[in-house]
Amino acid sequence: MSQFPEEVVKKAFSRANCRCQCERDTHDHGTFTCFKQIIWENRENKNERSGWEATYFVSPEKGGKLTVENCEVLCWSCYAKTVQSQ
Repeated sequence: MSQFPEEVVKKAFSRANCRCQCERDTHDHGTFTCFKQIIWENRENKNERSGWEATYFVSPEKGGKLTVENCEVLCWSCYAKTVQSQ
């Protein structure tokens, strides 16, 4: 799978205002946006509460682009559940 350029991730992180963007009702936050606070330096750090990763709203395999609009910022908990369900 292709990875987002760092500049795209930085813009998406800024757009997310340092918060998880997950809105999946199958995750532990119910029908609300997760909104857990995340820290830039903790990207890819699954052991930190503020760990996070960027993923796709629409995967490249399904026509998604490597753009800010397609970049979703998730706390590590939501990211792991999202990747696991794919």
